[in-house]
Amino acid sequence: MKTSLVQLRIGDSVIYEPNGRHLELIVIDYKLTPNGINSPELVCLITAEAEGRTIEATSDKFILKPEGNYTTIYQTFNTK
Repeated sequence: MKTSLVQLRIGDSVIYEPNGRHLELIVIDYKLTPNGINSPELVCLITAEAEGRTIEATSDKFILKPEGNYTTIYQTFNTK
């Protein structure tokens, strides 16, 4: 089953994709934070790094690697 509901974990590989940059990075941290002063909705802020560079951005700036092996939310729920 294909799904966009995946569980990212520290150490997972993702692709930073704003403006076609397509940088492969490793997730080192993530946290929920308000989207901004005038937008109190929570967003996931991902910190990822590779080759000496660290990038922190909201989750909508990242995509999954097509060949990546991610745990889906459905798999997590079914194994509890």
